[in-house]
Amino acid sequence: MKSKSWVAVGVVLAWVGSGWAQPAVTTETKKGEPKAVPAAAAKKDDKKKKEEAPGKIEGMEIGRGDGFLGIQLVNGAFKLTAYNAKKKPVAADFTRVGLRWQPANQKGPERTMLVPGGGPGAFTSEKIVKPPLRFRLFITLIKGDGDDAPVENLTVEFQG
Repeated sequence: MKSKSWVAVGVVLAWVGSGWAQPAVTTETKKGEPKAVPAAAAKKDDKKKKEEAPGKIEGMEIGRGDGFLGIQLVNGAFKLTAYNAKKKPVAADFTRVGLRWQPANQKGPERTMLVPGGGPGAFTSEKIVKPPLRFRLFITLIKGDGDDAPVENLTVEFQG
């Protein structure tokens, strides 16, 4: 009979040592020890951190007031997108966009108007930009219609 009881103890020890027996989780804490955070609360905190993480601006970042603009070339055409302070795409507070630049391989400047399209707060051009893609880009943001519409001008050193 002795051998059977030792065998049973050995099986229990093997069972506990293999990870099958888990210690009971308690929320009671001793004085001076920090309280353990439940797993569900930790997951909620991780979700909040992921939601609050700043977005990524596609293309060249341009600071503007309390937000940003991102300008890039997509398939040879300009794309301008408006972003909020958290770098998330938002609806633009302007209605039209004009671009002007001086290519290195020609005498006169190039111009194009951007039209809404390509995502939320995005404006795209129909004109294909020819290399070399390094020039000073003049951006005109027009808010509204008519000759007396408010205008905002920006200048960036573009490198595509």
